Amino acid sequence: MEFITNKLTIKQSEDIERLQKRALRFIVGDVIYKEARSMFELSTIADRREELMRRFFDQLKRPDSCLVHLMPVKRELLLINYL
Repeated sequence: MEFITNKLTIKQSEDIERLQKRALRFIVGDVIYKEARSMFELSTIADRREELMRRFFDQLKRPDSCLVHLMPVKRELLLINYL
């Protein structure tokens, strides 16, 4: 079983994307999926999920994050301490 980064299987992710396609087809009729998404300024579900993960990681890296201690130490600091 293959997984994408948010613990959904690839099949589950594709199923959700198909559901969005059907919902847009129901709302706007027989319009190309990409055009229907642009009408509502929607990105693909995979793109939105990727953006959410990127924002989460960016917040995690901030010094004031309560989870920053879980991040690996920067490589430069490790080299300086080693020398």
